[in-house]
Amino acid sequence: MLVETNDPDEKEEYTRIINNNNELLLKLISDILDLSKIESGSVKLKYEDFDLSGYFDELAVSMKQRITNPDVNLVIVNRYDKCLVCLDKNRVAQILTNYMINAIKYTVKGTIEMGYDATKSGIYFYVKDSGIGILDEKKNRVFHRFEKLDEFAQGTGLGLSICKAIAEAMGGKVGFESTYGKGSLFWASLPCETKSEVS
Repeated sequence: MLVETNDPDEKEEYTRIINNNNELLLKLISDILDLSKIESGSVKLKYEDFDLSGYFDELAVSMKQRITNPDVNLVIVNRYDKCLVCLDKNRVAQILTNYMINAIKYTVKGTIEMGYDATKSGIYFYVKDSGIGILDEKKNRVFHRFEKLDEFAQGTGLGLSICKAIAEAMGGKVGFESTYGKGSLFWASLPCETKSEVS
């Protein structure tokens, strides 16, 4: 295709499409490998003690950079001055990032809220949006492999499956609530000891 046109704009567009498809293919391969390793138990979780409150603020900065739509507002809910936990930081970030990517993808206008709470049994993370929501007939397949809420949306369809696999590998669980036309709330509950301080 690149050889058949002399129009520089067309060449640039073809190059962009090819690069995007290459990136999507690499992401798909990476996601499949990651999911397979997690489900087989061959991935060793790297638990460490850290202050979740400070780490959450760092994650919030990177999440804000992902939102390029001026009609979407990100709300961060971090009500703890300090929240000491023992978790795999990278896997926590992976769950929240996948939830955020979905929320951004399906919210064209409104609010996305990301937060967490310390519970008696561990940490409850959530991402809530005012996006398109999920049809009732699709709800039982949300965490299935290669399931996409919108067939035309870009992505591998493995993000939510990976969230579920990570949470279960850590002894936790995931879930969601959604009303079509109003939005969704995705959550992950991870067991761990916590020591929190609220201002």
